[in-house]
Amino acid sequence: GAESLKEIFEVNSTATASKPDLYLVSIGISKYNDSRFNLNYASKDASDISTLFKGDTSLYKRVYIKTLTDDQVTASRLDELRTFFSAAGRDDVVMLFIAGHGLLDVNRDYYFGTYDMDFNNPAGKGIIYENIEALFDGLTSLKKILFMDTCFSGEVDKDEVELAQTT
Repeated sequence: GAESLKEIFEVNSTATASKPDLYLVSIGISKYNDSRFNLNYASKDASDISTLFKGDTSLYKRVYIKTLTDDQVTASRLDELRTFFSAAGRDDVVMLFIAGHGLLDVNRDYYFGTYDMDFNNPAGKGIIYENIEALFDGLTSLKKILFMDTCFSGEVDKDEVELAQTT
């Protein structure tokens, strides 16, 4: 219950603020191997996001961009993306933009639809959400941003869905 004496003091820093670097991966799929699932704007959106940040010296010292569209987007590219992000330092910004199909399997687990995914079996070649999150695991960067423009990209409460189905 004891309280210290209060004292107000001011700290002024003379250090110049340095801008962080940006590490951006922008992914969009409009053309799928199974053309029944083609979209109109997902790959364009990914390219537009990359263009928006390219050379942005107002916010970032340097901008590093990797853009993957359509047939370039497969589950086998995840290690490459993880390596790209691992170059970011503590004060840098790591950003991931994803646009395309998102779907749930029979267990209600979210998968991002890759170019070569079998839409009847998302676990086969789709990217499960945990693997998307894992791209940020272990990075030294304190600023990590994920944008997802897909169906089912919100959180699904499996217990709530099961309860709703039984009533």
